[in-house]
Amino acid sequence: KVLLFDKPTATQTDVTMSCPLVPWTNENYESGRILGSSVSEIAWRRLREKSGVTYGAYAYNSTQPGGASSLNIGGLFQNNAAEFAISTYLDLIDLASKGEFDESIVATAKWSRARETVLAQQSSNQMMNYLSSSHASGRGLDYLTSIPEYISAVDTDAMKALMETCVGHEVFTVLGPLEYTETAA
Repeated sequence: KVLLFDKPTATQTDVTMSCPLVPWTNENYESGRILGSSVSEIAWRRLREKSGVTYGAYAYNSTQPGGASSLNIGGLFQNNAAEFAISTYLDLIDLASKGEFDESIVATAKWSRARETVLAQQSSNQMMNYLSSSHASGRGLDYLTSIPEYISAVDTDAMKALMETCVGHEVFTVLGPLEYTETAA
């Protein structure tokens, strides 16, 4: 589904995509985070480094208490690149759903996630926020002691399993001049 919003004065077109992932559990939470980081890296490489149609494209996993989880991809693009952005997003979804990631991208995302869990606990305030957010989200405090095992268990198969509910349920929003974006839908 593609939702178009006309903004004739826009100098760039905002293209976003969201799709539902398998509900998160403590066991697959880190897989979702690493999935988002891995897709983000590939989006950056394809849309910024190779094609130059954006200053940045990003992806992330969003979770809510109770298990809701989604993969989100977004970026601001040259107005005439909306169709290319959507096509690239669909390619990224296809890669993720097949678990076809470059292992070096996944390894880097795992290392980065492990580093984030330590850096988030440098001050007393950060530690308190880290503990309270884990508890408020439903992950609980016991989850924190298992993070190293959860991160080390992440692989392309674990990320592929999260994508089961995504394919065919993508929702795109395109905000920019319709003269460029109508063909994208």
